[in-house]
Formats: sequence, C-alpha cells, structure tokens
Amino acid sequence: MIRTRMRRFVIARVARAARENRRQQRGFTLPELMVSLVAGLIVTMAVVALAKTSTNTFHEQVRTTSAEMALRLAASRLTSDLTRASFMSTGNIRWDPGIARDRTAPDPATDTGSRYTALNNLAGLRLYRAASPEAPSLPIAASNGLRPQALDITGNLTSNDQYLGTIGPGTIGPQRFTLNNDDPTVMRMLLMPDGATPRSDAEATAILSETFLPVAGRTFPARVTDTSGKTHFVVVAAAGVAGGQAWLDLANSNLGTPVLSAQDTGQKGGFEGFEQLQIAPLQTVRWSIQRVANPRLDPDVDANAKYDLFRQYIDATGALVGSPELVSEYAVDLRFAFTVDQSPLLPLNTGFDFEDDENNQRWTTSTGVSSGTASTPGPHRIRSVRFRLATRAAMPDRKLNLPGPADGFLYRYCIDEVALAACTRFARVRTLVSEVALTNQARMNY
Repeated sequence: MIRTRMRRFVIARVARAARENRRQQRGFTLPELMVSLVAGLIVTMAVVALAKTSTNTFHEQVRTTSAEMALRLAASRLTSDLTRASFMSTGNIRWDPGIARDRTAPDPATDTGSRYTALNNLAGLRLYRAASPEAPSLPIAASNGLRPQALDITGNLTSNDQYLGTIGPGTIGPQRFTLNNDDPTVMRMLLMPDGATPRSDAEATAILSETFLPVAGRTFPARVTDTSGKTHFVVVAAAGVAGGQAWLDLANSNLGTPVLSAQDTGQKGGFEGFEQLQIAPLQTVRWSIQRVANPRLDPDVDANAKYDLFRQYIDATGALVGSPELVSEYAVDLRFAFTVDQSPLLPLNTGFDFEDDENNQRWTTSTGVSSGTASTPGPHRIRSVRFRLATRAAMPDRKLNLPGPADGFLYRYCIDEVALAACTRFARVRTLVSEVALTNQARMNY
C-alpha cells in the first residue's frame, strides 16, 4: 500500500515537473508580442524626438553663441580704434591752434594748416548718414527698420611712437625725411629683439612700410612736429631702409615744400635747416556694413541676406584702398551717437540719441567757418562716442517676430525682403551698446 502511494507521488511529481518545463520553454503569445513591439516603438520614438530636439537646441545655441562672440570681438576692435581717434593727430585741422600756418593766412579757421589740398578737412571723426554713398542702403536692413551708418576714424593706428629725423633742404618738390638711427623708436625697427643684431634692410623696410604705409603703393598722411612744438601735416609717399639708414619720402605738395619754414610762418614755428623734427604716422579707417556680392556660402542659402562689418583704410587722397578687412560676419546694425562740448553755451556737455542723424552728423562735418557755428564748432569738441552694434545668427530658426524696445534693440531679424508683418523666417539677434571716451580730444577746447 505504501509502495503504491509512493509510486503515484513520484509519477505525479515527474509529470508536474515536465509540464512546468514545457511551460518555460514555450515563446510569447501574439498579444504579448504586439504589446512588446508597441512599447518598444514608443520608447524609440521618444528617444529619436529627444535626440532631434537636443540636436536642434544645440545648433541653435551654437549659432547664437557665435553671433555673441563675433559681436564682442567686433566691439573690442571698434573700441580700440575709437580710443585712437585724433591720437598724434588733430581733431580739426582748420581750427587747431597748434598747427604751423602761413603768416599770410587771414584767419586760422580758413587756412587748412596743410600744404596738401587732400588734407583740407582732416579730422578725428567723420560720420556718414545711412543711405549715403559711404553707408549704402541695405534692403533687408531697411525692412527691419535699421539704417546702418559709417564712420571714419583718423589717428595713429599702427604704432605708439613718433620718430626723430631731419628734412633735407628743398624748394618745390618732394623732400626726404631721414630718420635718426640713434632714436630708440627707430632702433626698435632696425635691430632684432636682442637690441644688438641689425635686421636686414628688407626686413627693416617692411616694418617701416607697415608703420607708415599700411597699404603698399598708396600714400598716407603723417604729422611732423618742429622744435617749437608746432605741427605740420604731410603726405608720406615712400619708405625704406638702405645701408641701415631709414628714410621717408614726403610727397610733392600743392603749395611748395611739404613742411613750412620759419620764414613761411613768420617765425611762429616752422623748420630752419637740419634741426631734429618728429614725425608720427597717421591713418584713416572706415567702419561700415556692406554686402559681399555673390558670397560663396555652403550651403548657398540666403546669400543675399548676408551683411558683414568691414574696416578699410583710406589713403591721403581720400580713396578707399586695400582689401576690406572683415571684422564680423552677419552684422545687421551699426549706429553712432556723440556727447559734445558746446561751451560757452549751456549745457556744456550735450548728448544726442542714436536716431538724431542731423545733430550727430553736423558735429563731424563742421570743419570750417562756412559749416561750423558757435554752437557747433566741429568734431574736435566730441568728448565721447556711443555705438550700437548688432549681429545675427547665421540661419533663421524662428517663425514669429519678437518685438524689442523702441530704442532700436532687436531680438529677431527677418532675412526676407518682405514686410515685417508678412515675414515667417527670423534669425535671433545680439545687440551691444557701449561708450568710448575720446581722451585725445578731452582738451581740444578751441
């Protein structure tokens, strides 16, 4: 009896184990399989959507970060040039009392103080209105309510030095300015950094030319200071080093020798012979927003909507020379405003808004009696410059506009030449406003 029960128990247990083994070995049922596939698909779609959103966000942030970086670098470059406005130069050549003038001049304000007619209106700053030849209209900028300006800045932009030398005798025609090789500022160009090994003539010529003639084959102004402290503005035509001796050739002037003699000035400055004079290089650069024709973009999309910020040299004749220097891509706005000293009128210091084209331009173009008044003496009375600079992202990534404040700050920029209300493609914008004190003009009260 007991054996029979044990045998049945063993048989039942073996059968139960076999059934469990078969149950473990069988696959999913169709409903279970469909549920698993749908769940996996949902998870995959979520991962893809998250990856796509993350990638788009990453690239959008890269574009705006690039615009921000380009904006700050461009603002730094512009600030650097503005701090050198009138540096080793003049704020207004017609009214500057420190310039040596011809003794027959009836009024300093009617005499340019230069022997070169091309330098008649030399000044530290000159502003050009929007839609002028110097600051041409940009159709897409206009549809966004922007009117970029252009600004000329004049000063010593290539060095911090002035150089000793002598001018040879002459009457009418070009004169040679022979630099003094014992002058430490000249020695730095002629010697290697160790201060003892001389450079080759070719290497020294290249350094001298880059300082006085930043664009090869063109002429640039310079300031000569005589022993009495009076200044003369001349034009440098050539520079070189021969046999270790550095020299500059001053271009032929319209009225005789480039530098006035003591006899010409009635003993109020001027040079008399071979006394030591000082010469400082001067340059003028123009800051403006331009469009490059047929830019080779990759991909070639919205090429005509791309504007860039450029800096370009202007030679002694007033012509734009050399290749424009690209300072920042995708620039959309450049505006200037001035704080001026209008003494003796009150208030002494007056600031103008960015949109006040009339007053801002009037102060930079009033260089002589015919254009200047008691309340607008000229650009030498400008005490600080405020500038507004804006750059945009390289590609549009927004469909709706986001209006900014009324004072010109943009958040989004329409890249299509359509009415702003009809635009559906906007690029994000970064705007920077800064102010630069013109320390070189702080005491120009004439």
